[in-house]
Amino acid sequence: MFLKFKAGKQRELVLKAIKKAGTEKNLSLAVNIPKSSFYKYKLEITNLPKIRAKKLAKFLNLDFNKLKTDIIMELPQNWGKKKGGMSLIRQKISKNELTETIRKLNQGSSKWHQNMKLNNPTKYYLDQYRKFKKIGRYKVLTIAGIKVRNKLEKEVFDFLHLENINFQYESCLRIKEHVFFPDFFLGNVIIECTFWNNPTKERLDYLKTKIKSYEAAGYHVVFFIPKNCRKFYKEIDSFVVSGFVQLYNRIAPP
Repeated sequence: MFLKFKAGKQRELVLKAIKKAGTEKNLSLAVNIPKSSFYKYKLEITNLPKIRAKKLAKFLNLDFNKLKTDIIMELPQNWGKKKGGMSLIRQKISKNELTETIRKLNQGSSKWHQNMKLNNPTKYYLDQYRKFKKIGRYKVLTIAGIKVRNKLEKEVFDFLHLENINFQYESCLRIKEHVFFPDFFLGNVIIECTFWNNPTKERLDYLKTKIKSYEAAGYHVVFFIPKNCRKFYKEIDSFVVSGFVQLYNRIAPP
C-alpha cells in the first residue's frame, strides 16, 4: 500500500527524519530503509509505502494517525504497474507493432499537452514547473535558505533580502495566453537574471518577446546581466543593469 500525500508533506516528513538522524545513511540504518530510496521520497517523485511511512513516524515519535490529515489517499500495492507489461512489449516486437504503438502513445500525449495549454495553461505550466524543480537543478542556497538555480540568482536574491525589499521568487504570472515564471517579482517590477555568453538570435528574440509581454501588461522590466556578458545584449541594453547600485536605482520607488 502506498500513500499519496498533500504537496510538500511527504518531503517534510522525510526531511525531518533525515535531520533527526543526522545523515541519510544514519536514517537508513535506524529505520531499515535503503538510503537510495530517500532521494525520490524527499523530492516526491515516488509515493511513500505505508509501512515505511509508519517507520518514519515511529522514528520521529509521531502518532501515525495524526499524519492522516496530510494524506490524500491510499494507493494499492500494484499502483503504477501493469501485469504482463514486458510480455506485451515482446509480443509487439515480434509482430513489428512496437513502433506504431509508440507513435500512437506519443500522439496521444501530444494532444493532451496541446489541450492543457489551450484550456488550462496556468495549471499546465505550474505542473511542468514543479516537475522541472524536482529534477534537482535548484542547488544554490541563498542566505534565506531558499534554493535557486545559479550563483547570479543567489546574488540578486541575497541583495533584495538584505535590503528588506519584498519580492517573490519565480512566482507564476499569466499574461493573456502566456504563462511566465519571472526570476524576481516585485509588485509592478520584474527582474530577470541572464548570463548567456554569445546568445543566439533565437534567445535574444525570446527575451524581446518577454519584454514586450511584460510591458504590455504594465510591468517595468529589468535584466540583471554580468558586466562581462553585457556586450552580447546590445539589442536590449536599455533594460540591462550590471551592478547592485544600478539595480537599486531602477527598482526603488520614486
